[in-house]
Amino acid sequence: MQHKLIAVIGSTPQVMTETFWALRIQRHVPIDEVFVMTTTMGKETCQQRLWGEGRFAKMLEDYDIDPSTVVFDADHILVFEDAEGNFLDDIRTSDDNRLARDLIFNRIEEWTRDPNVALHCSIAGGRKSMGYLLGAAIQFFGRPQDRLYHVLVTPPEIEMNRDFFFPPVRETQILTSNGQHISTADVRIELAELPYVSVRYIAVLNHLRAKLYCINLGNW
Repeated sequence: MQHKLIAVIGSTPQVMTETFWALRIQRHVPIDEVFVMTTTMGKETCQQRLWGEGRFAKMLEDYDIDPSTVVFDADHILVFEDAEGNFLDDIRTSDDNRLARDLIFNRIEEWTRDPNVALHCSIAGGRKSMGYLLGAAIQFFGRPQDRLYHVLVTPPEIEMNRDFFFPPVRETQILTSNGQHISTADVRIELAELPYVSVRYIAVLNHLRAKLYCINLGNW
């Protein structure tokens, strides 16, 4: 079974690394591919913070995870775009939300065609509408192996800290915006699994019922 982490991201790419850490390190889920859905600003932030500053690579190194076992490259940052191929800088209008919906729904539908793939979807980042759309897509297409999550970090001063991406193996001190030093040993990441009602099989069942009804009418 292949395990994909799918995350919607805005200006805080930390939610992806925190979710990855919780799944791979805490729960021992063998995440082997990461996809991020975002805007042009979100893509730039991911490139600067996760790759440019090496936060994602640092996490893999800290926890002795072979980088070749996790695929996360430029092709895995999916940016919302319109019919003319213009990428969205932000999600603000009804049209923007429609375009975000199209990308999210199309990709989730595509990935759930493969029974050997399990999706682990994080709704913690980006605009609230982006998280809602990802959750709605899982309700439409989700299967028993697919999961929906929200990630929370405590204390709150760390959750809002732009320099925290994951709990390091070696304890360090983090300086918060109010001048307080907090040890990473005191940081807690809580990955909440969110229940959802999948209508995927309800739609399939209704389709089969309609076909059987037509067949019975033909034989009547």
